[in-house]
Amino acid sequence: MTAHAGSDLVTELDGLRALARSLVGGDAEVDDLLQDTAVVALEHPPATDRPVRPWLATVLGNRWRMDRRGAGRRAAREQAAPVVGDVAGPDALLERARTLERLGAALVALDEPFRQAVVLRYLDGRQAVDIARSLGVPA
Repeated sequence: MTAHAGSDLVTELDGLRALARSLVGGDAEVDDLLQDTAVVALEHPPATDRPVRPWLATVLGNRWRMDRRGAGRRAAREQAAPVVGDVAGPDALLERARTLERLGAALVALDEPFRQAVVLRYLDGRQAVDIARSLGVPA
């Protein structure tokens, strides 16, 4: 991407600020959404024979949907997780320990890069697109 194209990208992204604001709450979230959109545009530039703004708007909307979907999944996992301080009976604790043991064994049995992807996603909480980028594989 040329320097001129980079400045055009910044101008177009600034023009999408109202769209981003309509999708998310605060200015920090707006900036994060615009930054994620810019990263996608820089890593996978749009075709030069079409207007950039509709493409960027689609990227921005997709990113917002992915973030919402991830937040929903995270909230569901947190809701399902036992609250620290809850006292479970010995049988429940033993079953939980056995489940964690089976989960650990299944994780260790995975081949790479699957094991690394699962650890990065579910233990480290990283986004799938970031994991794919760091592993050099398609999202």
